[in-house]
Amino acid sequence: MIAPASPWADLLAERERIDRYYSDVPPLDGVVLRSVRLDRAGPTVVLRLDLPEFPDRPEREWVAAGCDRLQCQIRFLAAEDVRVMGWPFPVGVDVVIEAVEPVEHRRVAVTARARSGGAEVVRFVCNASLAVGHFAAYRAADGDGGPYLHAGRVDRIRLGTRLPEPTDTVYYERL
Repeated sequence: MIAPASPWADLLAERERIDRYYSDVPPLDGVVLRSVRLDRAGPTVVLRLDLPEFPDRPEREWVAAGCDRLQCQIRFLAAEDVRVMGWPFPVGVDVVIEAVEPVEHRRVAVTARARSGGAEVVRFVCNASLAVGHFAAYRAADGDGGPYLHAGRVDRIRLGTRLPEPTDTVYYERL
């Protein structure tokens, strides 16, 4: 039996990371799923996605550059029963997170369904403690190629205005 879960932001171990940008954190409906990273350590699933709303408390440099999209990564630990259907990225999805019984085990089922057609794109079960990080703003008119204005100091120094290569384990294994 699956019971309804808290909003996704309530599951964050360090919620202040996203509360810094949003007075009301948007749901994960209508996000653009950019990539899925699987790592046997943990095992871990990391979703890189564009949030459905630009922050109401953005960094000053984001506003000055005309940014209107915010991308981030959400990390899910102790993942199991991972299913990725096809490789249609980027794709518009609704991400649903539901508590799995028994609730005291603190496990959730995560499903990303395509907004067009409703097919499952990604599904897995994981620990109910999530992490978010690697915030980067960009202009929709510039597309997924950027330039990106990274929120994190280390990301700004290492990456400048680009996204890392898919093989950049230093970036993808840490939030």
